[in-house]
Formats: sequence, C-alpha cells, structure tokens
Amino acid sequence: MPGKKTIIGCPKFEDARGYAQKLGEILRQNNIATITIAHMEVPCCSGLKWAVDKALEASGKKIPVRRYEITVRGEVNEL
Repeated sequence: MPGKKTIIGCPKFEDARGYAQKLGEILRQNNIATITIAHMEVPCCSGLKWAVDKALEASGKKIPVRRYEITVRGEVNEL
C-alpha cells in the first residue's frame, strides 16, 4: 500500500485489548488523517473493528474510518 502505514493483526490469536491500547497511543501521538479497516467476514475478525473503535475513543480524536469486509469468496464489500 504505497504511501500508507499498515498494521496487521489477528484478534483471535492475539489480545484485541492490547491492539486497542497500542493503536490509541499511535492515534494520540500522530496526525492520522483516515483509518481503513479490512477484515474477513468470519466472526473473530470483528475484534479489529472493536479495537479501532476503542482506540479512537481513547485518543479523543475524530478520525474518519472506512471499513471493508472480505468475504470467504474473496469479494470486498464496503460497510
């Protein structure tokens, strides 16, 4: 993703609360214009959405978030 900073995570195998805390610090300390979340449609990936929402809340910033879901068939849907 040229020109973008990418963070990858898996809330099923790692701590979503930890993600939220780390991302909240990143958002607080940097001038982030937008956030894009791309996650699979499987239930465990909803933890990424939760982590971003909590991080934004903790940062006190209002940053636009674009959300995409990737289906098991490989389709990409904007939410």
